[in-house]
Order: sequence, then structure tokens, then C-alpha cells
Amino acid sequence: MFANRNFAIGAGLLFLVMFDIMTLLLYYNLFAQAVDGLGMSAVAAGLSLVPLSIALFAFARAAPLIATRIGMRRMLTGGSLLLAVGCAIIWLSFQTNATFALLMPGLFVAGAGIALVYASAPRLGLATLPPLQAGKGSGMLNSCSFLGGTVGVTFGGIVFALSGLSGVLVLLGISALASAMLCLRLNAE
Repeated sequence: MFANRNFAIGAGLLFLVMFDIMTLLLYYNLFAQAVDGLGMSAVAAGLSLVPLSIALFAFARAAPLIATRIGMRRMLTGGSLLLAVGCAIIWLSFQTNATFALLMPGLFVAGAGIALVYASAPRLGLATLPPLQAGKGSGMLNSCSFLGGTVGVTFGGIVFALSGLSGVLVLLGISALASAMLCLRLNAE
């Protein structure tokens, strides 16, 4: 299965996007609730993620239409770049006094980028396989996704301990750029 370029890229994208979302959700929540972070209650921290949730829902639903209009490669590349931009906006919000004025749009943009990739990468990978291998392929894609989340939480924890959420956002930005580079290797429009 991994000899097929698009399947392998789909698996790599799922690894990276789950790396990103699990890392972002965990370490953002820790920072948001920390006294030296945003100092929010657990409920307020959860509610602050509403823009990300709205974007995840809306853009996951729109992903097939967007892929049809602009092509799978462009959409996946654009989604990866949106995630990188979202991380940059979130990072910038903590460097300025405009925390919530930039944080909320940053979370929305990051959510849009995550949704476009996460909703489309499995479809990309499975479309390359014969129907008899769909079950195995789906299992492999899910395994890559969960492995990405595990690795992300692990490396995110190391970075969070060393440099806080700012370092985690840089890590996520680098991961999103790696995802964009991977998308450019697709054998699809």
C-alpha cells in the first residue's frame, strides 16, 4: 500500500494533522488554564475553542466541494498553509496585548486548515486502493493518524516544558509547512 505515492502521502498527512490537532488542543488548554498563561477556568478555556470548533465543522463539510473546485492538491496545500498561518496568528496574539482580538481569528484559521486536511486525506489515500484493500487501507490510515497524535503529544510536551506554548506553536507551524511540502508531491490536481 505504501508503494502507492498518494496512499503514502495520505498516511503522512494524517500523521501530521493528528500530530497538530492533539498537540494544539492539549497544550493550548494547559496554557489557557495556567495562572501564568491566560488564567482561564476549565470552562472558559473550552469555550475559547469555539472558533476552532466552528471552523472544523464548517470546513470539513465544505472540503469535498472545495477539492472539486480548486483540486485536491491545492486544497490540501492551502489547508496546511492555513494551519501554519493560524499558528502564527495565535503566536502573535501572545506577543501583543491584543490577545483575544488575534487569538480567536487564529484559532478559526487553524481549525479551517486542520479540517481541510483531516477531512480529505483519508479519501485521498483510500481512492488509490482497489476495493478489496479498503479495509486494510483504512486501518493503516487510522494507525498513522493515532501514531501522529501520540508522537505530537510526546514532542509537544518536551517543547512545552522547554519553551511554553510559543515553542509548541512554532513546532506546529513547522509540522504544517512539512505537510504543505508533502502535498506538493501528490499525483493529483
